[in-house]
Amino acid sequence: MLRSNAPFQPLGIALLMILVTVSACADAGPDADEEATDSQSSLLRRRPHSCRPNTCTSLGLTCGTAGDGCGGLLQCGSCPTPPPQPAPTTTTPPPPPPPSALPSPVAGWALGKRPFAPSSSWNTKVPAGASYARLQWPAPTGYNYGVAWDSYSPAIQAGASTDPVVHVSVPAGWGWPAQTVDLRLPQGVTGATGTDGEILMIDGTTIHNCWQFKRTSTTTASCSAYGRTDVVTGSGWGTKSPFLGAGIVATGSSQLAGLLVQAETDAGEIEHALQITLDFPLQKPGAVGEAISSDGGSQTGIAQEGDRLAIPSTMAMPAGLSPLGQKVFRCMQNYGVFDIDVSGGTSNLRAQANAYGEAVIIALQADVKKLIPALQHVQF
Repeated sequence: MLRSNAPFQPLGIALLMILVTVSACADAGPDADEEATDSQSSLLRRRPHSCRPNTCTSLGLTCGTAGDGCGGLLQCGSCPTPPPQPAPTTTTPPPPPPPSALPSPVAGWALGKRPFAPSSSWNTKVPAGASYARLQWPAPTGYNYGVAWDSYSPAIQAGASTDPVVHVSVPAGWGWPAQTVDLRLPQGVTGATGTDGEILMIDGTTIHNCWQFKRTSTTTASCSAYGRTDVVTGSGWGTKSPFLGAGIVATGSSQLAGLLVQAETDAGEIEHALQITLDFPLQKPGAVGEAISSDGGSQTGIAQEGDRLAIPSTMAMPAGLSPLGQKVFRCMQNYGVFDIDVSGGTSNLRAQANAYGEAVIIALQADVKKLIPALQHVQF
């Protein structure tokens, strides 16, 4: 038995080893495939997608440079130089005509000339035979007589053809219907400083007067009250029948009437009456003369809106007046002032807001402390 089995012992051992190896490989097969698959998936997740670059042909380019879509730069050849362009002509086309709703300024009147008709009471001197009644003005306190200028007094605007057209929304009031008024105004122009926010706007020979004027955009604006009149043929006052305001002050007159305008005062003497506003306690109720309305309410006041006040011609000029103060004094003697509105805490003349210098107004502020208390009621 031993001899018969001895020759086959190595072969049996070899067969046994082969069987063990095949079994081990068969057992390891699925796990190895899974690990390989996991490893390959991980590699694919880490490997970026491949990029196919564009070409000059695919982009339809025959010259110039362009990105290839993959971070590279395509060089598609040199582009031909464009032919030279003809030199521009030097002929400037004429500007378009202004809209028909915006008439051009009319010859015969310009800012600096006396406004309103020659027959207007603003332009009529105090009669030589007039008598005067003294008024109980309070003693000067340093602030109760002044000149409204940088606030509570209007600027005067006259738009140029290059200024934007502004559509001003106007409510019904002072006899005027609600409407939109189109005017040319410079950029940034709005109402005066103060709650009244007034403004005067010249359009041809029409002077528009707004209260609480607010510029809402380059081409739009609004106001809370409105009046207008003709600066050449008008009287400067509103009309009682039909009731129609020339402006927005309490008497219904235009704020241009009686306003101190630098172009006038620089040119010479003041050839019209001035306007004055009285402190609330000094303003009696009721409208008189050519005033079409009033807002006075003090039963102990000294004057009514519409009254004409003046310095008697027999009174000597106070010493120490500024050059403008001297002109105002002579004007108060020749033409006087009209009481046109109330003011709070002070009685004021009014000066054009977008004119004059601060030094001139400061000097005039000191002058009116002597001049306003010298005014007396003109009696015809």
